[in-house]
Amino acid sequence: MPRFDVYVVPRSKRPGPDGRYDGVPRLRVTSPPADGRANSEAERSLSELLGGRVRLAGGGRSRRKTFEIESLPSPTLEEILRQVFGD
Repeated sequence: MPRFDVYVVPRSKRPGPDGRYDGVPRLRVTSPPADGRANSEAERSLSELLGGRVRLAGGGRSRRKTFEIESLPSPTLEEILRQVFGD
């Protein structure tokens, strides 16, 4: 399964993709980082944005997290990330 890193910002007033941070796609979520709520929201948001089942693969206690995507639509993962988060 393809893996990719995302910088997740919890407790954001405006959730969604927010460009890149240090070259890594940045995703803002409204949930706090307690009890895995921000991680769960990030998985749901990325699944919707990328069009495939996404799950957390590493970095559960860090803002920079590694995710896996189980199924990809026709464009490559890098093309999809570029479309959603920009260059």
